[in-house]
Amino acid sequence: MTIGPKKQKGAVLIIGLLLMIVLTLIGLTSMRTTRLETMMSTNAKESAIAFEAAEAAQRDAEQLIEDSVSIVAFAGANGLLGIDDVDPDYQDPASWGSGNSQQYSETFADVATQPRFIIKYIGEISSDPTQSPIIGDYGSQAGNPTVSLFRVTSRGTGRNDSAVALIQTYYGKIY
Repeated sequence: MTIGPKKQKGAVLIIGLLLMIVLTLIGLTSMRTTRLETMMSTNAKESAIAFEAAEAAQRDAEQLIEDSVSIVAFAGANGLLGIDDVDPDYQDPASWGSGNSQQYSETFADVATQPRFIIKYIGEISSDPTQSPIIGDYGSQAGNPTVSLFRVTSRGTGRNDSAVALIQTYYGKIY
């Protein structure tokens, strides 16, 4: 007995359409996942660039402190703050203008805004470990001289200004 055209119900067509719908959903999900992973890797790269820029500014600021011969330069201008100067809002981009901060001394490639730093002179502490357990034997010399302590805050951006990294460290120097 042969099956003729009148006996076919179209089951293959329905199954084929259902398989096409399932494959389309799998394809759309894969595209969304790929797009999300691409965005995540781009953000990770932007964050890494911003952090590297902030680190470069940090090293630049520490070198500026190391090259200084006294704390006279830290008088509240151009990002070199004295002990009595008010700290700026480090999260506010306006705090990082040319009159409020120092720019990185070289050119940092692939960033939207060149890295900048602000140094604040905190005060003097003794290098005697019995009086300043925080810094231990830092700079121990005969007579236990005092250490001038600075707080260095640096800011770096990625290839656009939406990726920002802030780093803050303390740096001590014996004058």
